[in-house]
Amino acid sequence: MSRATLDRPQTTSLAPRPSWSGVLWGLTRTRYLELVRQPVFGVCLLVGIALVALSPALAIFSLGNADALVLDLGASALLFFLVLLSALVIAAGSAERFGDGTTALVLSHPVSPLTVVLAEFLGAALALGQAASLLGFTLAWASRNGPDHIHWGVVAGGGVSLVVALAWGIRASLANKSFVAGTIGAATLLFPVAWLASQFLGHEGTPMAYEPAPALVLEAAIFGWQASLTFAAAGICLSTRLGGGAAAGGTLLMFVLGSLVRGPLGTESLGPIGHLSLLLPDLQLYWVGDAGYAEKSIPLDYMAQVFICTLLYAQIALGLASFSLERREF
Repeated sequence: MSRATLDRPQTTSLAPRPSWSGVLWGLTRTRYLELVRQPVFGVCLLVGIALVALSPALAIFSLGNADALVLDLGASALLFFLVLLSALVIAAGSAERFGDGTTALVLSHPVSPLTVVLAEFLGAALALGQAASLLGFTLAWASRNGPDHIHWGVVAGGGVSLVVALAWGIRASLANKSFVAGTIGAATLLFPVAWLASQFLGHEGTPMAYEPAPALVLEAAIFGWQASLTFAAAGICLSTRLGGGAAAGGTLLMFVLGSLVRGPLGTESLGPIGHLSLLLPDLQLYWVGDAGYAEKSIPLDYMAQVFICTLLYAQIALGLASFSLERREF
């Protein structure tokens, strides 16, 4: 060894290793930002907002409780588009990350497969929660508008906030930033403020006393978000072994089968195959239409039970995903 080498000062890295919670939060935040920047996320969310907003027009010819039908149609659209996001964005996106070498690079560091899977799920939960809040405010505006009139307070609050959010997204795009993320971020801030302002405007747009939100709207948004979490967890599990298209298709197939088996067909009509329905999320748990037609509120203990069921299903699906990812060859 040369004298120059001996005289050279020896440096040692004293940087502390990041904690598990820090690694988890970093991966979660990265995954969330990737999700809300995808164009398909913005397109699905915008179409979902439009269909939820149009639910009063679809209920105009109702022969029964038209207000309950508006809630039923809007809540159904809300749930469907959240599940669609779980399939097209989360399941497909996770499969691409697992297949393009990104996950292999992360796992080459001291990061466990369980941490990676949990970060995928938590990032998805944040993105889906943001989407559920925007769809929930839209449903609240639609329910307040009703099927037989135009509520100019609703039109002013919802319409202006959406236009401003889109304009903000265009501004972000001109600054070489994500149009989708800019629009969604602006809408997340604007929708609550616009909703609060619209509660002081009457049918003709004139000032009035504060009017509370329509019944069951908050529950519909919470239940729709929880339903999408179960399909997101199932989609992440599928994505550890399937490609993007197959993982998305498998998640949507689970939704269709869950709607049929737990609904009109029933498990008895399928014989032994009906036992496979135990692997599917029970969509009836997240349905608020019956409560709307019966004009009843949803008990808090029932909401707590549904939340526990959602956590248990997600825990099982993520456990299987971690087991599958650990044994995958990269």
